[in-house]
Amino acid sequence: MVHVKSRYVGTDPRYRYPKKKRQARNLSTKRRKSEERIAFPVPPVEKKKKTESMQLSTEKEIVISSEPLIKAVVATEEERNWAEPEKQSKEIVPIHDQELGKEQEEAIELFSEAAEELSTKSTETVEDKKASIPASWEDMVKKISQQGLPWAQDYQPTSTLPIGNEEILQVLQELDRQPRMVERQGHKWLIESNIDSLIIHEITGEEAKKQGQNIVNAIDHLRKNGFHNCPEINRSKFGEKVISFPERSYYVYKKIFGKEMKLEKSKDYREVGRTLALLHRAGTGYVPLYQDDDKSERLGEKVKKGYSIVEKWKEKQQKQRFFSDGDRLLKESLPRLMDRADRSFRWIEENYYQLYRAARARGSLIHGNYAIPQLVKTAQGIWIEDFSHSRIDAPIMDLSELVAQVARDTREGWKGAVAIIEGYEWVQRLTPEEWQVLLGYLLLPFNLWDYIEETFQNKADRIEIIPDRKLQDQGYKKARAAVEKCNRTFLAAYRLSVHGQIDLPS
Repeated sequence: MVHVKSRYVGTDPRYRYPKKKRQARNLSTKRRKSEERIAFPVPPVEKKKKTESMQLSTEKEIVISSEPLIKAVVATEEERNWAEPEKQSKEIVPIHDQELGKEQEEAIELFSEAAEELSTKSTETVEDKKASIPASWEDMVKKISQQGLPWAQDYQPTSTLPIGNEEILQVLQELDRQPRMVERQGHKWLIESNIDSLIIHEITGEEAKKQGQNIVNAIDHLRKNGFHNCPEINRSKFGEKVISFPERSYYVYKKIFGKEMKLEKSKDYREVGRTLALLHRAGTGYVPLYQDDDKSERLGEKVKKGYSIVEKWKEKQQKQRFFSDGDRLLKESLPRLMDRADRSFRWIEENYYQLYRAARARGSLIHGNYAIPQLVKTAQGIWIEDFSHSRIDAPIMDLSELVAQVARDTREGWKGAVAIIEGYEWVQRLTPEEWQVLLGYLLLPFNLWDYIEETFQNKADRIEIIPDRKLQDQGYKKARAAVEKCNRTFLAAYRLSVHGQIDLPS
């Protein structure tokens, strides 16, 4: 048995043989199409000659149009003589024959003296000009040391800008800068100098110098560990990074050029979370110059402060005779929200203090106020400003505050919260203890406590007169917004519990 191997094995059988040309189906159609393509020459059309009558009509028209329609009037000789002005003849008297006064004689003498001086200067030789130039560099230096520079005499640099703060002017002098534009933005000064744009950060208080040195030390620690998306501190001409005064201290850094951060797409949320994780990674091993014993920033102290605010509000309500719509709404919502806060804090208290002790031992640096207003979007990524709240604490606190802020903004803020956590976990995975602290933080009604604290601005112990209806509506809207934001964070906690596979406290 013979096996024949074909070279077309595995190919499409339609392409085994060359394709033949397709013949016309009907010869009559082929012949008709070929005849249509033939173009026969068309004889040119002869132009008709003009008749004699047409030529005569055109000549008549030309003759008629050649005559001018308007004729110019020619002026007579009398009119021309009347139009020409009379020429006044004036005799020119030479200068020598005129009678000159004393002032004119003095001017002529000065002019003659100046002409004589110019004639003598033009006769100077090249050797005389060389003699006036210093012979060597040493002679020039001696002359400058004796007489001084012409442009440096009586020079006193002064600032014409109405800054109103002598300390800022002194800071700029130590940096060898001259201000051109000054603008104050809260505790910051925006300076446009003759060299670059600067931001001077102001710190007030009894321990302003220690706090400023801790902030500068934290920023230097981040930059040494590879996190460069933070300010670059400038040194003064004396080598100082913190310029201190009796009541204030200042540190200066270059302005970060960019635009405000706007969270519009999911990739923006992920990038914000990723930047925070990189900051926490670079912040490990931080040792502050001065130990900070401030406990007000810890989670337990914040919760205690919230409970005390609610108790003060209840005491104030007992003294009132009239209640607004906002007060009635708070009376209805407070028991439910405070019960939720009790259960959530008891659920995360032990895990939080465990993470806090580990952060103290490891030296974990956190930003302390990682919010959207502190972020600047540039071509190199997201940059962070204002490290005035930086401290050693559990890194999950930065992430929890950011997620809570995003969840409060809109009803679907939980979607942005999920994207932020995804970006954070690209760099560093969250442990079950950190997940639990994050969810418990979202269940605490911080926004409601802040609103109640604002209502204490009214110093009166009791309300004797029912306020205007417009004021009641404004208070009700604020109270309703505070309660609504607490409900949004609860919804975000519920959605994230599914993402982290953790059950919320019942």
